[in-house]
Formats: sequence, structure tokens, C-alpha cells
Amino acid sequence: MSAFEVQSALLGINHGARTSVRLVNPEQIDGALADQIRDELREFAHLGGFGIRPQDTPWFGAALRTADQAREACDLAVRLSTRLLPLLAHQAGRAAAETGLSAPRDYRGCVTQIRLHAAVAQTLTVLAPDVYGADPARLAAAAGDGAGLGLRERRALRKQATALVVAVPVPPREELALALNQATAQLALWEQLRADDGLPRPAAGLAQLQELAADCDRQLTALREFIPLAGEVEGQLTALAADQETAWRLPRLYELAGHFAALGLGALLDELARLQAGPDLAAASFDHAWYASVLDQIRVRDPAYAAHRGDALDEIAGEFRVRDVEHLAANRARVRRAWADRLAEAGDQHPMQARVIRKQAALRRRHLPLRRLLDQSGDVLFALKPCWAMSPLMVSQVLPEARLFDVVIFDEASQIVPADAIPSIMRGHQIVVAGDDRQLPPTSFFRQLTDGRSPRRTTTRAWCRSAPDSSRSWTRSARCCRPRRWPGTIAAVMSAWWRSLTRASTAAR
Repeated sequence: MSAFEVQSALLGINHGARTSVRLVNPEQIDGALADQIRDELREFAHLGGFGIRPQDTPWFGAALRTADQAREACDLAVRLSTRLLPLLAHQAGRAAAETGLSAPRDYRGCVTQIRLHAAVAQTLTVLAPDVYGADPARLAAAAGDGAGLGLRERRALRKQATALVVAVPVPPREELALALNQATAQLALWEQLRADDGLPRPAAGLAQLQELAADCDRQLTALREFIPLAGEVEGQLTALAADQETAWRLPRLYELAGHFAALGLGALLDELARLQAGPDLAAASFDHAWYASVLDQIRVRDPAYAAHRGDALDEIAGEFRVRDVEHLAANRARVRRAWADRLAEAGDQHPMQARVIRKQAALRRRHLPLRRLLDQSGDVLFALKPCWAMSPLMVSQVLPEARLFDVVIFDEASQIVPADAIPSIMRGHQIVVAGDDRQLPPTSFFRQLTDGRSPRRTTTRAWCRSAPDSSRSWTRSARCCRPRRWPGTIAAVMSAWWRSLTRASTAAR
């Protein structure tokens, strides 16, 4: 690309997409690869790659590189949140109610109670259940070094501890002391968790409960290989199961990010992520970074071009844009000024007409008909209201037969027959016609109906030909000839026609 092409491309980029990031090797990117990068950046943005945040999804930071890993992680999250953990909580709660403990409130509480039950069951293979009511802490001290105990008391406690042993053969004194210390810790934890005054005892079905807990732990460990889980896992698992779409998008996001990194776009991706860029902004920012990097390469190879100052042209172009906007904004004031000058000139040249208009404006009723008002004060009235909007019928009834307007504009021209448009055309110097040439023209069906020999229709035509000059008599005659009954849809059309004629007569008066 030439320097001119690069600069032209840079001028076409939106100001909001300009970035200070430069690419390391822009010459390695040709037109085809640039198109591919733009498409991939748009895809990356559509997948949420630039806007994803830790608070947006529980899958943030998950190491899901392939679709198989995404499927496995989703299956684990769904299985744990909908089946295994609720089942574990139910069975652990039943075991707690059976042994007098408080119901566990979460997965950690379930695991703690299950481990406590398992430890109690292990202790009861060595010591009798009465050990928990015989102050196992003193027994452990006596079985140990006996610190703080007298000789006689220590011997009595050791004898008592030995009597509580149910294991065969009797363990050595060091193992006995260890078992008594464990019983002491189990009793302390039991007292924290219990709901009654009962002593530690194992729950029924402990083996199945341990197997279920081990299964939950294995699957949680497998899930932790993809995403870290800490603290209260139930809520995290529920959120993960509810947001599986993000998990399925992550492999493609990792693939695109790896491709971008291989092309040296890491700094640009960081900038776009900071801006939470959308698809269009991401593609435009890449264009700016690429073209600007190419332009830097040209400056390195051509010192004369690098020393050229283009700010002067930019200033001229910027000033022209500002003045152009100001000129457009000032057009409204110029139009208002020209209208005010013309109105003042017309009022000075035709004071009687201006007096008539002021008098009519002050009246609350009994205004002059518009046709008479035009005859008496047309010059001032057209200076006051230079733009008129009328139907072809009103043009013939109200405006005098003269070229009064600079431009006559027809809107929806496909709905106006040429015969109706002639009175409007003859009153203007120029014509602007706006319409849809593919729209159906007005139908002549009802005009053909009026060509029949029905006495009712004959009366209507006779009224049209012999209408009186007086607007009051014209209205009275029209009301006398008003059609009463018409079949089907013709009635609706003719009623609308009648209302338009009545409004026209009212405006003429």
C-alpha cells in the first residue's frame, strides 16, 4: 500500500476507534488476512470476549480449551448441583436427626458430620461407648505422661481406661492415649453440633453415606481441574449449571485468543478488553492499529515523508467543517430574516390589506371567507404565509387563477389524476412531483357508477351543473341532494365523499 492509501484509510476510521497500540510486524498482514482478523474480532466480541468480567459469569477463568472439556465441566456442574449434593444433604440430615445432631446447612457441614460419624465409629472399635461419658481428656492424660496427676489418681485412671478397651488385643499405652485424645476431640465437636444431650454415636448406614460423600468429593475434584471452587460450593454449582452457554463459548474464545496472540495482537486485545469494545469498534480499532503501524514503517523507510507536516491541512479541513455546520445553522435565521423583511415590505406597500388582516385576526367569529380575504388582502396574506398546503379541490375553490407560487409540490402523486392536478399546476412557476410509480392509481369504478341513468344520480348531476352562486344556497342544495342509501362498501365511500364536499363548502364560506 502507498502512503496515500494508508492515510486515506486512516481518515475513514471513526475517531472513537483510534488507538495508540501498534502492531509488531504489520507487514506480515495482507488484505486477506486483515479481512479474516476483522471477522474473527467481530466474532470474539459477539461471544463476549471483550466484555466478560468475573462478576458476569461463574465460568470466568475456567480452563476449557476444547468442546469435550466444556461438555464434561457442564455435566459435572449439573450432576453435582441437581442430584449428588441434594442427595448428600438429605441423607446427612437424616443421619443427624437419628444421632441427635443439628441438620447440616451446607456441603461443608455435611462433610464435617460424616467425618465425625466415621471417627466415632473408628473410636468405638477400640473403646467402649462409655468412654465419652468418662471424661476422656483425663483418661488420655493418665494414659500418657500423667502430668498434673498424682500417682494414685493416675493409676486409677489408667485402670479405668484399660477397662474401657474393647479391642483385642489390648493396644499399647501410647495407642490407647492416642485413641483417648481422639475421643476427647470428637466429644468436643459433638457438643458443638448436637441438638440434644446425647453422647457421640455413629449413624446407621454410615458406609453408604461415606460412599456418597466420596463420590461428591471425586466429582468436585474433577470440576476443580477446570475451574476453582472455594467456600460455599452449592451456590457456585447452581450458577455454573445455569450459565452453560458461557462454558460452550470459552473453547472458541481461547482458540481465537491464541490466534490473536500468534499474530502479535495481545496489546490490542488488552486495550479492547479495557474498553469492552463491541464488534464494530473492535474491527475499526484493528484497522487503525494496522494502518498506523504500516504508516510508521513508511516513515522509517522514507525520512522525507516522516518530516512532512500534515497538521496544516487538518486544520483547514477542520475549520471548513466547523464553518459548514455554522453556515447550515445560520440558514434558518436567514430564512426568517428574509420572510420578516418581505412581510414588512408588503405591509408598507399595502397598508389597507395589512389593516384587513389585523382586523380579521382580532375577531373571534364571523370571519371573512378565505376566498374573499384573498381578494381583499392577497399580497400581504401571501407575504405572511408563503407556504400553503391544500388539496386540489381547495385550490380551485380558494385561490385565484394566477401564478402565485414559486414551487408547487405534489405528494402522493400516484393518487391524483392529471385532471385534478391541472388547477394546481397553473398556479406555480415550478412543479415537484413526489410519489410511488408502483402504487395503484385511483380507481374509476365510482365515476362509472355516476354515468348511469338512475334518477337519484341524475339529480346529483343536475345539482352539480345548476349549483347556485351563493355558498349558503349551495350548501342547502347539496344537503337536499344528499344520497340516503347505498349498497355495501359504496355507502362508506359515498359518505366520505359527502363529508369532503361539506367541509369544502364550509371552508368556502
